[in-house]
Amino acid sequence: MMSATVLHFCTYFDRRYLAQGLVLYRSLERHCPEFRLRVFCMDDGTKAALDALALPHLVTISLEELEAHDPALRSVKDTRSMVEYYWTATPAICLFCLEREPELDHIIHLDADLEFYADPALLVDELGDGSVLLTPHRPAPEFEFGMEEFGGFFNVEFELFRADPVGLSALSWWHERCIEWCYKRWIPFRRYGDQAYLDEMARRFEGVVASAHPGGGLAPWNVGGHRLERRNGGLLVDGQPLVFHHFTSLELHANGPLAHRLARRSRAYRLTAAPVPLVWTAGWRLTESQLDMLWEPHVARISAALAELEAVAGEVGNPRQLRPRRAAFHVLRRHLPGPLRSLYWQGWMVRHRIAARFRE
Repeated sequence: MMSATVLHFCTYFDRRYLAQGLVLYRSLERHCPEFRLRVFCMDDGTKAALDALALPHLVTISLEELEAHDPALRSVKDTRSMVEYYWTATPAICLFCLEREPELDHIIHLDADLEFYADPALLVDELGDGSVLLTPHRPAPEFEFGMEEFGGFFNVEFELFRADPVGLSALSWWHERCIEWCYKRWIPFRRYGDQAYLDEMARRFEGVVASAHPGGGLAPWNVGGHRLERRNGGLLVDGQPLVFHHFTSLELHANGPLAHRLARRSRAYRLTAAPVPLVWTAGWRLTESQLDMLWEPHVARISAALAELEAVAGEVGNPRQLRPRRAAFHVLRRHLPGPLRSLYWQGWMVRHRIAARFRE
């Protein structure tokens, strides 16, 4: 069993995810009694803003410091797009923490667009005597077609590595694979960014445990397969506490004229008015109830985080203006009947399957 009373986390983000990262931190403050969050800042503005906030349980590390510690990571920078380089860095930041702080007995990587609703120790306890804890996708029936083929069985969002021989070996192996190949391309059942390697990790190393808690890793691709309810002021998933939700695909926009009109007249977009006005949408098919219970409060906290950041660091991490073509896509997708949306999802998978075979 995990004996640590302090949970040690790490994440990375740039100014585009700065407000989301602050929401992540505040959620840990509310629900995790003892923790330390190490944020690898992928640009100088992010580090300056977080340092100005002087958050008591947060440590900032610059990209330059990470690259100086990990020459192999820096050596592939020019061969990757920005998002591919960030993905390549995922195991690197975990190794950095364990190598620079040898007293740590574990490290937990978090995606920056998570929010916690209960103590993450509920998930940590699942590790038992294992060395690595991974989070399965668990897709809802409507998204099962092709999900594991392209995205893998596990999602890179919450991974725990114990600083024992198996945990360190698995983490080092993942780091080596990402240095070799980490691109935003699908090779079915084999590779996709930093993510598909987790499937092989689970087969290769005996100490890998798959989280089974329904409240760990709730996300747009699986929420439809669970019973989500509000009870006694909290959120439950299949009768158990919601631990964290992954707000992937959230698109935030400034409250410009086009965005404002869409939020008022189209169900594809919503407006969160204060303290910083935001027009937003999600890229997955979600019900109005899911948007009301999860996404609306989350965006409200992002709005508050933007106001908090502006108070100490000026306008950092502010959302972009909405692009008309992107808006048209979301409006059309939102108004498609359910069967047509399912066909669109399957067609998307088929197109990428064909493209992947040509690349091979």
